[in-house]
Amino acid sequence: MIDLKGKTILIAEDEDFNYKFLERVLIKLGAQVIRAYNGKEAVELVSSDVQFWVLLLDLKMPVMTGYEAIHLIRNAGYKIPVLAVTAYAFSEDRDKAIAAGCDDYISKPFEIQDLIELLKKYL
Repeated sequence: MIDLKGKTILIAEDEDFNYKFLERVLIKLGAQVIRAYNGKEAVELVSSDVQFWVLLLDLKMPVMTGYEAIHLIRNAGYKIPVLAVTAYAFSEDRDKAIAAGCDDYISKPFEIQDLIELLKKYL
């Protein structure tokens, strides 16, 4: 497993079911979780005083997409690890997310262990 005690994770996800699933998994692993309902809120939270360990970013959201959000986050100089968590499942979607500035990518639906392995890369 992985111990996320002391880690604050930002989840940018507009779908309640997807957010609740991620929240439950991450809290069981010891993390503190904060939610952004869209890309605009994610950008605002990243630029706040909260020190996030990682951002789990849905790419398809209302108000501002994950692609737009990662562009603004990287252009502002924030180095937070950003993991695209999306239903886009083709290899070109992964390449597009990485090219946009995401550090890594996982497609929905995914196994909990796959998420844990991905998070371990950023410890």
